Amino acid sequence: MKYSRQTDANHTEITKGLKRLGWWFKDCARYPGLGFDILTRHKDGYPLLLEIKNPGPPSSQKLTDSEQAMMEAYPEFFRVVTTLEGTLRAIGLADGLPPGWSMSIYATKLAP
Repeated sequence: MKYSRQTDANHTEITKGLKRLGWWFKDCARYPGLGFDILTRHKDGYPLLLEIKNPGPPSSQKLTDSEQAMMEAYPEFFRVVTTLEGTLRAIGLADGLPPGWSMSIYATKLAP
């Protein structure tokens, strides 16, 4: 099976947002067939495998065979995200930032 190395349109927005926040992640999108795009961690420390999909109808977010296999192998760690806000929710930052962070710092780090 051949895999596409093209990233989803929102991939850059999400990775730039994580960089500006200073959140650790590894961009794995260039490895075809791996089954996820981003390796990171939840704010509580456990690993997360994030698959970035373009926003849209569920039919446009269909998982590839390798993504489906990864989701089935690690359902507690696999998340599909479509936006930076959804990514922050997935890593546990939707309800608050890590200790020592303020919303003004957060806004500054995420500003273009």
